[in-house]
Amino acid sequence: MKQTVPKRWSLFAVAAMALTAALVAAPRAARADTPPVFGTAMLPPAPGLGLPHNEDGEPGIAIDGGGTIWIASDIAPYAADDPRATATGVLSGSDVWKSTDGGKTYQWVADPFAQLMTNQAGAGGEDTDIAANPVANSNGCYDIWVASLWIGSTSLAVSQDCGVTWTVVPVNGEPGQDRPWVAADGACTVYLSYHGLAPYNTFVDTFSLPPCTQEADASAVDPTETSLFIGNIAPNLSNRFGKLVVDTSPTSTHQHNVYEPMQGCIADSVTSNPESSASCSNNASILMGVSTNGGVTFTDSLVHLTNASTLYIWPTTAAVDSAGTVYIAWMEGDNGYAQRAYISHSTDGGQSWSTPVQINQPPSVSAAYPTLAATGTGQVEAAWYGTSQNGGTDDVTVMGEPHTTFTTGCGDGTSQPACTPADWQVWWATSTDFGETWNNQEAIVGTVHTGVLCVEGGGCGAYTDDRTMLDDFGLAIEPNTGGAVLTFNNDQPGGTAGKTHTDYATEVVPPSTSTPDLGHPLLGIGIAALVGGAVIFARRRLRPDVT
Repeated sequence: MKQTVPKRWSLFAVAAMALTAALVAAPRAARADTPPVFGTAMLPPAPGLGLPHNEDGEPGIAIDGGGTIWIASDIAPYAADDPRATATGVLSGSDVWKSTDGGKTYQWVADPFAQLMTNQAGAGGEDTDIAANPVANSNGCYDIWVASLWIGSTSLAVSQDCGVTWTVVPVNGEPGQDRPWVAADGACTVYLSYHGLAPYNTFVDTFSLPPCTQEADASAVDPTETSLFIGNIAPNLSNRFGKLVVDTSPTSTHQHNVYEPMQGCIADSVTSNPESSASCSNNASILMGVSTNGGVTFTDSLVHLTNASTLYIWPTTAAVDSAGTVYIAWMEGDNGYAQRAYISHSTDGGQSWSTPVQINQPPSVSAAYPTLAATGTGQVEAAWYGTSQNGGTDDVTVMGEPHTTFTTGCGDGTSQPACTPADWQVWWATSTDFGETWNNQEAIVGTVHTGVLCVEGGGCGAYTDDRTMLDDFGLAIEPNTGGAVLTFNNDQPGGTAGKTHTDYATEVVPPSTSTPDLGHPLLGIGIAALVGGAVIFARRRLRPDVT
């Protein structure tokens, strides 16, 4: 049931770096015994565009070793008003923001993929992700990496001067790439994973800058070779994977392990198109790819056999706590629909896994795209899109058509759409016992979408605007307060394609008299959505400990 595939190294040198000390995380403040409070707002648009708000989508989040929070999101090629979006739907670029005040406010930083002319398209714009190194470079900054898909391949940008300037290189790899993810380790290493469109495998490349390599500064290192990572137990099958994570904790016995969460089949029976739903001949499996040697080889570990044959689009996320416990979350449901969020954990570096536990509970009876972050031993947090309507996320008989209310011809429970569309919100919960039980479950953001929420990528489109929430969002833990920070998509008001925007939510943590060490600053990143309205950092007091 396991397969190990050799990796061929792919390296490039961008700029000189000096040796840096090992990461030592500052203690985190303990969460006070008060109801959780979150502030939410839209991220500001890029300057000079005349936009009332950004029209980006599919954001990722990272926190560097100094505690600066970074967000990157697609300049959506279908954006209705952003002049950087092109008619061809590609090469629109990616926006980057940062927060230096714990997530209270964010400033636009750059589009690393922009060409020289103002507002001109950049070599990116589809499927963006971001990572930050935990150890400082010789400039006193932390390397920030942004990956963005374009029509030919993936572009990878790096900044070594706190986001002031960026260097962009194409990631040649396998032809026909989809959905890149990035994760960073040490002072100068980044892992890039992506979905090869044929033979539908997951690939992982490792890039390092001096002094992590013996290459001379700015030397010409051939970047065309890539490492093949067979992401399924059976080769050449469709594989749906999430953002990879690295164990960067200095107190972990599995420090530097690389984890790639996946969903796939165990028999050769799938025919799939890029970002389209697919089905296995039997039940789909939740898998974790594990590398214990810096990405040289990976071994796939079976986490769970789901109760359905459907493969969703990028349905898994992962996180690692300070003791090295690795967590994986995914969605599954009945009759081929995604409906519930589950979690499992491993204390032995991904070799064996606990019995799955359902994360979402009433009133969030249905959930999509759970994402994780972790801090101290056994302390893990989750966020997801949730609704009180009970059924599959893209079952129109339960969820209704997006932003459409019917008075007739609806609600027969079999083929007609539900009369009232589902109200989707961003939910969040915490666990202190490795995900076995969950506390503080709350809808921390108001309505971000209504009706069917499609999780089948290119298989969506049966109903107008059923994919305006796209495929992912991000969750992290602010290192100074221990509070949650999120970034996500929001299609409100209106719920129409082209108007989706990227928002953020930040937990407001009251001062505490105790500051236990909860580990390294950021141990898990997931997938992203948004906040409704344009109210800047509006605070909401929510109910405590609803389970």
